[in-house]
Amino acid sequence: MSAKEKSRRGRGCRRVLLWTLLVPLMLVVLTVGLLGTGIPQRESLQRLLASQLKAEVQVGSVTLRNPLVIQSLALTDRAAQMYAPLMRVDAIETRYRWERDSPRHIESVALDGVQVSLRGGPQFNNYQFLYDLLTAPANPDLEVDPWIPEHLQVDDLWAEILYPGYEVRMDNMAAAARLYSLEAGHLSFGAEELAIAWRSELMPGGPQSHVGRLKLDLDWEGSDVAVATEVDFGRLAQLEAQVALSTREGAPYLDVTVPTAVLDDPLWSAILVEHLPTPIRFDTLSLSEVRLGLHALESGLRVDAAELDGTVSRVSIGPDEAPYYEGPLQMALHGSYGDATSVEGQLTLEEGLALNGQITVADDGLTGTVELPPWPKGVIQALLPEAYRGTLDVFAPLDGLGGTATVEQRPDMLDVKASLDARFGEEVMAIPMALQMATTPEGETLEVDTDLTLDKATVKTKVTGILGGALEARSTLGDVMVNAWTNRLLGKEMVPGLGGKLTGRVDVTIAPEAPLEIDVELTGTDLAYDTLVLPGEGPASISGRMKYSLESGDVRGNKLHVSQESVIDLVANDWHMLTDSLKVVAAAETHLSLDAVATLFELSSLYGNADIAGGIQIDDKAFRLSGFTASSRDLGYTDDWSVPYGSTLTLDGNLAYDYDARRLSFTPGNARIDEGTTLQMDAFHMDMPGETSPFTMTATPLLLQSDLELLKSYGFITAVREGKGTLSSEALTFSEGNFGGQTRWDIVAEFLALPDEMAELNGLITSGTYNPGNEEDGKGTVAATSASIYGMPFGAVKTGLRLDPTQLHCEALETTFLGGTVKLDGTLDYRDPMWKTSADLRVARIDLTEFTKTFEPPDVVLTGIVGGNVTMTVSTEGLEALDVDMEATEGLTLNRSMVRQILMSQYVNDAVGNKSVQKIIEKVIGDDEQRPFDRAILELGMEDGLIVGVARLESKSLDVTVDISAQPSALLEAIRSSTE
Repeated sequence: MSAKEKSRRGRGCRRVLLWTLLVPLMLVVLTVGLLGTGIPQRESLQRLLASQLKAEVQVGSVTLRNPLVIQSLALTDRAAQMYAPLMRVDAIETRYRWERDSPRHIESVALDGVQVSLRGGPQFNNYQFLYDLLTAPANPDLEVDPWIPEHLQVDDLWAEILYPGYEVRMDNMAAAARLYSLEAGHLSFGAEELAIAWRSELMPGGPQSHVGRLKLDLDWEGSDVAVATEVDFGRLAQLEAQVALSTREGAPYLDVTVPTAVLDDPLWSAILVEHLPTPIRFDTLSLSEVRLGLHALESGLRVDAAELDGTVSRVSIGPDEAPYYEGPLQMALHGSYGDATSVEGQLTLEEGLALNGQITVADDGLTGTVELPPWPKGVIQALLPEAYRGTLDVFAPLDGLGGTATVEQRPDMLDVKASLDARFGEEVMAIPMALQMATTPEGETLEVDTDLTLDKATVKTKVTGILGGALEARSTLGDVMVNAWTNRLLGKEMVPGLGGKLTGRVDVTIAPEAPLEIDVELTGTDLAYDTLVLPGEGPASISGRMKYSLESGDVRGNKLHVSQESVIDLVANDWHMLTDSLKVVAAAETHLSLDAVATLFELSSLYGNADIAGGIQIDDKAFRLSGFTASSRDLGYTDDWSVPYGSTLTLDGNLAYDYDARRLSFTPGNARIDEGTTLQMDAFHMDMPGETSPFTMTATPLLLQSDLELLKSYGFITAVREGKGTLSSEALTFSEGNFGGQTRWDIVAEFLALPDEMAELNGLITSGTYNPGNEEDGKGTVAATSASIYGMPFGAVKTGLRLDPTQLHCEALETTFLGGTVKLDGTLDYRDPMWKTSADLRVARIDLTEFTKTFEPPDVVLTGIVGGNVTMTVSTEGLEALDVDMEATEGLTLNRSMVRQILMSQYVNDAVGNKSVQKIIEKVIGDDEQRPFDRAILELGMEDGLIVGVARLESKSLDVTVDISAQPSALLEAIRSSTE
């Protein structure tokens, strides 16, 4: 192969080498041609070099000997004379020989004191002439080899690079070359103590400098070039590299191998930030086993192979104030770039935290797979910008994320199928997802499908629409337990205590510059709240239309309707929900079955229905009804109390329920039944029972006022005229079955009657105070201008009352009765459900003549004065105990006919047909209409539910005894009949 063919073969790689050697070669040739030294030779040399190099050349002196010596040579770009010369050489020494048959004329060239200065600016640089020279076409007829020096030596090489923004200076460099020919040679370049210094706007704070070692060996033969280099500048750079240039398929092929490379200076990070669209900063970059295969084809540079293993001690990707990722990074990548480009590899952020992937790019599209092994949540948070790291904190139980995805891209289509694995402890929640984008006449259409499953519940969502336009998301829910999902995802129940399943649809529409529109239609089955299980066989229905404002973070809607037969019918209007605080505000109306409320508050005997209206506010701490009003016509509690038939209970105030404290508050609270009974409280609290706390109620202060018609409605009284009652307390409490708090009562009535004609009171006045929560007894008084008990008339009544935690005591009541007096001490067990009452009566000087006139017993006429004691116990079941001990001695008589009737009944068996017995009876009775007796005794008691005892009349000539055995009800009926 001729020299010319070799030259053409290696033209692309030799051109740079040719002109690198041509400068000293031309200096040698021209120097040999000079016959002497002096100014003419110097000027001639300057003009010759300037014409060949297209540059300004200045030469200090020329010595025409062997060796040929040039002192002080400078090269300057004509177009950039504002800059300093590109190159200065202190001395050039050339040794030559002139043998005619010698293939090489130049033995050696030595350059000493070489200074290279590369300078550039926005418009000019001082090296343009070199670029033009090196890129000019080579002369194929030029025979260069005889003029190539066999040896080339460069000593004391110094260089500087000055560009806007940074400056670099290097000195102490040297080079040595053995040039076999233009086609082959060896070059060694470097320095054992290379000094490098720089100043850069990227690295403020003064110039930076390092001293290190540089070694570069270059071997070439024809078009094959091999370069081996070693760099050791401590933290600045440590590098080993081999580069091989060859020819494959008729085109240059560059094979680059880097066994090791370490960059540990802030300069490299600053340069990377300056030249990349996304800022990347790093501390220490370590590379190993780097290999690149670059093929320079006519169609352009192609990477046939690439392999990279590297580590970065700490890398920061993204804006400095909010980086996307901060931490270590390991890279292991390899690929091939032919007709179809394929790259696969692994990025590892921390030990065990890797991202695996593979991508293939061809003319008709792209395909690839990505695998994300499980990553802890904290690491994923570190990848996010700081402003968004709190997002994952919302998902408190989340331990980590993993998953896989496949990607396929065609000219008009992008198809992604992925499965995201969300890990919660030992459990994994798989989230399949399919995404498809297509180019259609309408624009870029988007379609996304997700399918979530949790404990047999499903949420399927399909998103469709046009990018940049409206998107619609239609979700189908199947047996979704809200708190189960939020407890899994958020670590807390969205509505504590809420149970049951939701099934139905949720449709969301997203339009540019418009709020989200949400359309909900759900049904709930087995809905429950805490211990509350909503009654009714049918599911609850939830429907409504809402709008969500992205700017304000509010969900607003015109209407939300929740209903379930026999439980609740709620309509919320003009409502909004603050998403940042999970607060709901609405104006609502509802019909509520109180059976559900009873279960909720563990008041199992509460029943009835209520209509409620007010402003609703719900957040994660409480449920509130402001401007609350409620009415009920059938509210009741067990069989003991209910709203009287035909009456209406009305409540108004502000109602709130605190979830954590389990406290229901009514502030201020007002209640009334019809218009006659009202209850006012500044605050009323009900604390629901817990594991260690009892059910309690507190009212502060409390004022109950009534016209007493309510007592008539309940049947506690049968009639009332001009009645009024009040009950007041500064703080009334109820806990563990006991009341507490100082309480005052005041009741007045012109007339008041008790059921079954048990009593009638005229001019009733009673008042008193009692605090059942302390150890002191309550005190009060009761008075009436007159009274009657089962029709028996009594005079004026006035007595003191005393209350203790279980009993009401009536102390020393005294009144007139039938011309005499009655003194009574009584006790009522008001905590006893039977309302047991005990009474001790002391009767004095009751006139039997008045008794006869008042009660008019049939065929009985009594006279005399009676006294004695009566002790009895009664309850709602009737008379339970009786002890009567009465005696009459003064003016005691009984009419003659009644005495005869009593005696005849006692001796009826003997008296029938026995005239002698009848004569005896008539003789004993006597002829007076009123038979006198010396003494009368009445003794009664209770045996087996019957009133038993004797009534005995005594005189000197006659004793009359009557045995008594009667039902208590018969005795009461007899008294009633007699008063009628």
